[in-house]
Amino acid sequence: MAFDQSTIENTLHAIIASVSGKTVIWLDQNGPRPAKPYIGLRLNSLVSVGVDAVLPPDSVTGYANIVGNREFTLYTTYYGVNGMGVLETVSSSFCKLAVQQLMQSAGLVFVDSFGVMNITELLDMQYEQRSSLDILLRTSSVEIDQNIGVIETVNLHKVFKKDNVEVYTKDESITIS
Repeated sequence: MAFDQSTIENTLHAIIASVSGKTVIWLDQNGPRPAKPYIGLRLNSLVSVGVDAVLPPDSVTGYANIVGNREFTLYTTYYGVNGMGVLETVSSSFCKLAVQQLMQSAGLVFVDSFGVMNITELLDMQYEQRSSLDILLRTSSVEIDQNIGVIETVNLHKVFKKDNVEVYTKDESITIS
């Protein structure tokens, strides 16, 4: 299947809400901000890794699967006090077996996290405590190509020569079943 953003978002939201114990929202939703503390999530930079593999077509249907790895970054922002501690807990949770099993069920693999950063900002003449964590994840994409066809019959024209003189010719048709 192709990149299933809904399944990925639901899985990551559930994991981060569970391990942090905080309210978790998806950023850029044009809604009111919840009360602090809360964590905002955003999926960034979906990138193909390497070259996709085109598998041999199915011998009956002629359809071929195209399989490839995809990497993306989960941008995580904590709004409130002690954000660095909370996001460090989130980061380390991706190494836990229970979290890895949940991710595997959604077709996700944890690759790396890039450290918790203090990104406190001045907002309405007051500093708002914020921390951020980028988490690199990987998934796979399987696309089904249009019917690329199946070879059903091969027509052969054989010419045998000896000393550049044609000695034997044979036409043959082979049907593949």
